[in-house]
Amino acid sequence: MRWFLKVAILTIVGLLLALAGLIFWHDFPVAYMDLNDDKFISPREMIRSLDLGYRTVGQADTSCVEIFTLRDGQAIKHICR
Repeated sequence: MRWFLKVAILTIVGLLLALAGLIFWHDFPVAYMDLNDDKFISPREMIRSLDLGYRTVGQADTSCVEIFTLRDGQAIKHICR
């Protein structure tokens, strides 16, 4: 029984570490992961960022970043600073 519990815990920890590595390997900036602007990046937003990309878009005199889905290229958010 103890052996099974240890294997289960190690498996869960390994999967979580692999997911965290995949999120940060994807190279999507953490500053853009907060899609609902609540100043908190939830685990759901981190996982969602795996399907997102970003590109700079020049608008008039400001430089903006467009967040889009990788699946179809549709823009879902614009960030201008």
